[in-house]
Amino acid sequence: MKLFLLSIFLLCSLIVSGQNSTVCLLYSPTDKGIGFRYDKQINNVGIYGSACRGSYWVSDGVRINNHVKLSTGFVKYVPNMIEKVINVFSLGVSFHSYGTVKGEYIPTPDHLFFPVSVEAGVGFLINHFNIGWCYDPLKKEVVVNSGYYF
Repeated sequence: MKLFLLSIFLLCSLIVSGQNSTVCLLYSPTDKGIGFRYDKQINNVGIYGSACRGSYWVSDGVRINNHVKLSTGFVKYVPNMIEKVINVFSLGVSFHSYGTVKGEYIPTPDHLFFPVSVEAGVGFLINHFNIGWCYDPLKKEVVVNSGYYF
């Protein structure tokens, strides 16, 4: 199952086209994770794929190691006529993998460890610079991204 989802993730992010692309560095403050995101623009729409890895610090001595998040989805590009700014809206699905819990177990709701969730994001493209964020309403996670649009 994990190999299947990873294959879909890679295929979606590697569509060959002569259009514009964006490469971003991700930061997730919830689990102090870092990762990469790749967007491929096809006219005024596009697709994206991202991967992020981090670890949660729940409380003193309690830690969830190796949280891996793979995401893929669709992007809508809306040009702003006032300046050379492109508004970016995204909607996607993400797959979560959690490692070991180190320390005393703390009971948590089951939906927090469910491996599949959704995310919605917004951002801006300004003179080849991209900045934005994605929010996962089920897990209450935010991922901030910034990168280069070429």
